[in-house]
Amino acid sequence: VDNEYALLLQRHGGEKNLLRNYRLHSRDLPKLKQDIETNIKVKQFLLDLTKNLPLPGEEDVSAYYQQNEDRFVLPEQIHAAHIVMRPNPAKPQVAYEEMKALRQRLLAGENFAALATEHSSCQDDGGDLGWFAAGKMAAGFDAVVFSMNVGEISPVFLTEFGFHIATVYDQKAKELQPLAAVRQEIVETLKTERGDDFIAAWVDEHKSKAVIQVEE
Repeated sequence: VDNEYALLLQRHGGEKNLLRNYRLHSRDLPKLKQDIETNIKVKQFLLDLTKNLPLPGEEDVSAYYQQNEDRFVLPEQIHAAHIVMRPNPAKPQVAYEEMKALRQRLLAGENFAALATEHSSCQDDGGDLGWFAAGKMAAGFDAVVFSMNVGEISPVFLTEFGFHIATVYDQKAKELQPLAAVRQEIVETLKTERGDDFIAAWVDEHKSKAVIQVEE
């Protein structure tokens, strides 16, 4: 209980924040710890209840994989970089003209990472954004970079973060992960599903035999 309570304090940034977030008072802490103890007992009981369930077999794993292939498809990804310049709201045209000049230098063959390091408002690794799928960046940025070819230099375009120039270093088409790569994930999913079904059946069986009273 003490360990779980310490983790709870850590997640909320201390007892004061915990009380505020849960709208509790100091006098409520004994009840909170009692609830933690009850939750621990319930979790342990459920683990004991399902510990002897058979593990999913290879046929079960393969069948789940075939029936849920969409879950295991890696989306299209690109490896891109950008130069961004945040404009002065009073004179946005100045930044736009500077970015147009930088684009001409890039088209003439200057190194993208070097110019990004020198001129970009984001001081990252030469503007390198690494690999990412659609939806990870701002919508306007995604719309541009996912329409580009490898090696292409984008026009200057605007997002809420400023003026950008982007380039795409590499692309990966979407692909289905092999069964071997996701086998353990499937095993854990099937174990959880079987456990949930077993617990639900156990509860239904015991409810049918029990006299249940609700205390106000």
